[in-house]
Amino acid sequence: MGKTEFYDAFTAFNPNLFGGTDEDVASIENFEPLINGQIQILLDKIRAFASKGEVFDLKSTISCFVLDILGEVAFSRPFNAQTKGDAEEIHAINDHLLLSCVIGEMPLQALSKTLARWSPIPWMRRLVKSRTNLKKKCSECVRNKINCASNRRDLLQSLVTAKDVETGASLTEQEINSEAFAMLVAGSHSTAGTLTLLLWHIFHNPEICAKVVAEISSNLDPLKDKDIAYSIKRLEVSLPYTMACVKENFRINPVFTMPLWRRVGTLGGAIIGEFEVPYGTNVCISNYALHHNPEIWGEDHAVFRPDRWLGKDEASRSHFLIPFSIGHRMCIGRNLAMTNILKTLTTLVSQFEFEPVSISSTGQIRVRSSGIGEMEGLFQCRVSVKE
Repeated sequence: MGKTEFYDAFTAFNPNLFGGTDEDVASIENFEPLINGQIQILLDKIRAFASKGEVFDLKSTISCFVLDILGEVAFSRPFNAQTKGDAEEIHAINDHLLLSCVIGEMPLQALSKTLARWSPIPWMRRLVKSRTNLKKKCSECVRNKINCASNRRDLLQSLVTAKDVETGASLTEQEINSEAFAMLVAGSHSTAGTLTLLLWHIFHNPEICAKVVAEISSNLDPLKDKDIAYSIKRLEVSLPYTMACVKENFRINPVFTMPLWRRVGTLGGAIIGEFEVPYGTNVCISNYALHHNPEIWGEDHAVFRPDRWLGKDEASRSHFLIPFSIGHRMCIGRNLAMTNILKTLTTLVSQFEFEPVSISSTGQIRVRSSGIGEMEGLFQCRVSVKE
């Protein structure tokens, strides 16, 4: 099925790999050296919290960390969010996503986007201003990269030097802007939200946390003095229980909750389950509803239980897990996201002990979403360095 006009609402420049409606595919290179540099800053910050016995917000800490990784990868420089402890880009990305989802549900996309820019409604004007500021920052970074002769291995360099295999043509500056912008807004918020939720579930379940730590200690060699973090190589196959926790987090709290509409393009319509869907109809699926269907996951679908991924039914259930969508249209940033999640999780739990300070009275986490979800409120912790 082809994409619908919903995707046009996310386009700040030209159509990009997310907002575009063609069949382009892309892959993400291995950016471990850049990620490791930001992990080092994260480790130093957490050690400082530990030495002072200071309570800190792990959610905000992770958000700044992931944003700086995306800055390194997509814009050839960090946004220094970790150093500052906050960044206007984080709030602007949230505004952009909300604006996109609002416009995406409206008819006449081109007209709706134009009207939004002239809206007298204060909150709408704030959202539009945030998107405009993000566009300006993106354009400045791309312009600096083009003007600066550099062979630094990152996403922006790949875009600048990319050539069409048939024509030999390079991407225009506008096209580079679009791809870099899409990577920033689609990658930082979703990865930070997922990683924060994963850490919440693990740290609020001591038995699960102990199993993760034990598996890492047993299956991975200890980090050497010169090592900043574990290499992504073979982490997925070496840590089955840890991967079960990652999958269970994807299932119970999928952060990408916006409806990604597709249009039925078959002239005779389509049969979906027991329903006949006419040609031209827009359809979508709720991954949250799918991930909590008791017929698939059982009556304990609201319980964080990684063991459900280690049993004999795991293979039959795996195709119902769609955190990155599915098929040839699945998220182009999934490899980078998984690299960030696995490297950060394994490095943090092997070096620190985290103690959540505030425990929910219900024992459940609350998630809010304007298209991409995140944990509601603060995630306050104390931390100590392992001997």
